Amino acid sequence: MEFSAPLRCGLTAVSPDGAYMAVTLGVRVAVFSVPAQQEVAAFTCLDDPQLVEWSPDSSLLLTAVLPRRAVQLWSIEQPEWRARIDETEVGLVSARWAPGSRHVLTTAALSLRVTVWSLVDRQVSYIKYMKDISDGLTFSPDGRCMAVVERRGCVDHVSLFATSGWELIKHIDSVGQDVAGLSWSPDSELFALWDGLLQSRVAVYDLTGRRLAEVKLPGSPLGISTVHWSPSGQLLAATGFDDKVHVISDATWHRLTSLVHGSTVRAGDTVHVYRERHTRLEGFRLDLALASGSDGITDVSYELDSRRPVVLRPPAVQAPRAATGHAAVSRVLFSPDNRYVATRCDAVPECVWIWATATLSLHTLLVQRAAIRDLIWSPSGSRLALCTGGRYLFLWSPEQSSTCRAPADVAVTQLLWPDECTLLLQARDSLLFCRLDVTTESQLEPPDSFQESQWERVAEQA
Repeated sequence: MEFSAPLRCGLTAVSPDGAYMAVTLGVRVAVFSVPAQQEVAAFTCLDDPQLVEWSPDSSLLLTAVLPRRAVQLWSIEQPEWRARIDETEVGLVSARWAPGSRHVLTTAALSLRVTVWSLVDRQVSYIKYMKDISDGLTFSPDGRCMAVVERRGCVDHVSLFATSGWELIKHIDSVGQDVAGLSWSPDSELFALWDGLLQSRVAVYDLTGRRLAEVKLPGSPLGISTVHWSPSGQLLAATGFDDKVHVISDATWHRLTSLVHGSTVRAGDTVHVYRERHTRLEGFRLDLALASGSDGITDVSYELDSRRPVVLRPPAVQAPRAATGHAAVSRVLFSPDNRYVATRCDAVPECVWIWATATLSLHTLLVQRAAIRDLIWSPSGSRLALCTGGRYLFLWSPEQSSTCRAPADVAVTQLLWPDECTLLLQARDSLLFCRLDVTTESQLEPPDSFQESQWERVAEQA
């Protein structure tokens, strides 16, 4: 691996095509070419921006200065072009691009309204009654439709809009008493709704407003926190405020099994357990190492733990965490090739569970020495990268597990993976480019579509 020198920055945003990266430093926004790692453009904002976002076609850049209720737009292809949107009447809490890259949506304070600004004809449209939740307004993956969760008369509804002309195409009445979020299927034909604290329920609708299924999940009395579709659209993973991930099949709309994040790997479990191992110098003295600026560690690696049983650190808090708004399983990430799903449970934050989607069973367990700060899959395939807030980067794939140490003394807290060969390591006020060597990685053929008979066997075993 090759690392660049640390680049001082604040916010970071990678373009959807992976070609550009925008970073902020005060009022200045610099745009870098990811392959060349060179600055190609720079812009000056009104004040320090709180939001930076690329347009879906990677040609325009949006920056928002929320205290000044202003949104500024910049062009990479035509640096002399720029635009500004002022939301002085109702305030500004967020801004985002529409799928066509020629409209900007701004959200007013308390979600009083969403304003659609056209960059083509300067027309303005308004969307009212949006419910103030994080997933209350979402676009379909194909960009043709926008779904808005609305709150009217103490009942939740859903309105579907066509992004081509922003006209209403379908209004679905009374979808629930307390909808907590909405998620589209990968093929843009369906969407799932889930309830907050009132029920443990996931409902699936098609674009005509017909409810295809309603799945009530056991063991989650405090409701559902998130729902994730697998890349193939054949599985839904729902998390609550416990240590389980409930897996639902799109063929039967029934729960297949629940992935339990236990504190013990028992004897007989066919699970690969890798532990983070530190090797220190012989005769290591901490006082001398600190005086010289060294931690005395010569090697950090993964060690295969074949002992059974493996007892993880017991959870410090056994009670559900709904009061704090945090789910017990805070991260659920499907690999792009649909082979694996990686999860992080807040009860044991030092571990990453990697499950095989073909069998819905635990495949690998990564045990770190510090809490996982971020994890991310490669843009394709089954390579996982994670960081724990230090200067070490950890990589896992079905073929091998490896670690590396950044040359600079940085505390890596976030990872970005714009393309297969480039990994970005984000610290509090700096950024590093990491060039990966993928020539030695063996490539696996994508799996065939899973058959319902496989899932039936999994459900019977569960």
